[in-house]
Amino acid sequence: MFGRALAFTIQALTTAFPLWLCWLAGRLCWLKLRRQKIISLREFWLAAFVGYLLCLLAITIWRYGIGTSAQRIVNLLPIVALIGLPALDLFYNIVGNIVWFVPFGLLLPLAFPQHRAFQRAVFWGAGCSALIELSQYLLATGIADLDDLLFNTIGTALGWCAYKLLFGLRLK
Repeated sequence: MFGRALAFTIQALTTAFPLWLCWLAGRLCWLKLRRQKIISLREFWLAAFVGYLLCLLAITIWRYGIGTSAQRIVNLLPIVALIGLPALDLFYNIVGNIVWFVPFGLLLPLAFPQHRAFQRAVFWGAGCSALIELSQYLLATGIADLDDLLFNTIGTALGWCAYKLLFGLRLK
């Protein structure tokens, strides 16, 4: 199980890194053309967030390739699909979905200060998760699963709590 997770992570990094470098070069050119002052800390957190999102897309949508699923499957019944799964698959499904979205809740308020409120962070995390699930269905790259949306949103909330703990900001 952990070998599979490690393989997915390495594959995501090798897919996302060149795209992140292209984004970074484009961002720097954009700031230079607009003659905007580069605020290093904000740009650092924005670059970290974009890198994370690219890894997230690589592991959730591009993992197997477009159209690799034999059929488009949607699971709209929460928790039902988890019943009867082997223990390791159950653990990977629940914990993996939560862990992959913790950085979303942590990095979003750092990259975009206007989204520091808990409700905003969770809203954007749930929205991103819903778009990933919709993309998996439309592109036939995986199963669109309500459980994933639920656990991803929990991960975002936990990430936001980590943000508050690490950066010692007042709760709103």
